[in-house]
Amino acid sequence: MAALKSLFLLSLIVFIFTSCSLLKSYNHSIVDDLIVNPASKGHQKIIDGILSSKKSVWMKMYHLTNPDVIDALIFAHNKKVDLKIILDSSSLLEPKFKKTFEILKNSGIEVRGSSNCFSVTHEKSIIIDSETAFITSINLTRSYAETRDFGVVTSNQEIVKEMNSVFISDWQNAISNTCQTPSLTAKNLIWSPVNAEDKLVDLIHTAHTSIFTTVENLGNKKIEQALTEMASQGIEIKMIVPQCDKNKNPLFNYPFINRLSQGNVDVRVMPHPSSKDRPYMHSKMILIDERRAYIGSINFSNNSILRARELGIVFNDEDAIQKIDEEFTRDWRVSIAPVPLKQGFCPELN
Repeated sequence: MAALKSLFLLSLIVFIFTSCSLLKSYNHSIVDDLIVNPASKGHQKIIDGILSSKKSVWMKMYHLTNPDVIDALIFAHNKKVDLKIILDSSSLLEPKFKKTFEILKNSGIEVRGSSNCFSVTHEKSIIIDSETAFITSINLTRSYAETRDFGVVTSNQEIVKEMNSVFISDWQNAISNTCQTPSLTAKNLIWSPVNAEDKLVDLIHTAHTSIFTTVENLGNKKIEQALTEMASQGIEIKMIVPQCDKNKNPLFNYPFINRLSQGNVDVRVMPHPSSKDRPYMHSKMILIDERRAYIGSINFSNNSILRARELGIVFNDEDAIQKIDEEFTRDWRVSIAPVPLKQGFCPELN
């Protein structure tokens, strides 16, 4: 019995030491602004960032169709700002996204389809003048009025420098159809397909009281195991996912919802159809102990974590954390318990 107690205490000490070490590794006060959608002004903060550019705008975007954003990019190009845009190549097979590509190209803007070495380039990021970065879950389409999304604006130079480095690599990847990634050292950044699985699992393991999370797609076993493991230790875990996923299989999440629920994770769904008050859960967010957060483009699916180009950020900034907590509380109130759904319940998403 004494040996078991000693082993337990040793394990606890190792866990606490590891958690504290990980927390200390995150830089503090890195969030200049937090973007929250739905918002009445839509993508205005992003548009303002583009319009304010003096030297360069480098963008990686999964979906881009918002004409106001496109006009802002053309305006910046016309005042001799260096524009480089990477759009997801698989999405360019769809006419509405190909149209954006052609508009930008015909305006003289340097635009490339992403490397097919990545399953998709799902990252949604912008670097302004090599000084300010936007790291978001936000597609630049017109769906912002009924979609939950978050974005961080930061001028932290360690972060901006690494994003610049990866952009340059992906700009070349787009030509050579490779998926090279330079050395990564920014502690607050999470990159797929390089370190996302390990960093997200490590983040989950830092929780002492609670984990609140919203995400669009599930399926990665290590994330699932980390969540159920923490639930078994008495950590309060709340998760919101879409009732109807915008996927070829809109009920894609349900097998994973069932497993998580069996593992004492409190999973709810945001009812379909979406609205401003019940927004589609597109955000990829983890709130740990209501003290630190992850947001970005990375879903909890194998494709997103292991095969796609994605980007997320971890931070401790109190004002941003409080706002995310408030939005999660609001979403939790209007979400519902998952119930079995029949094929065809989400006909327009099939």
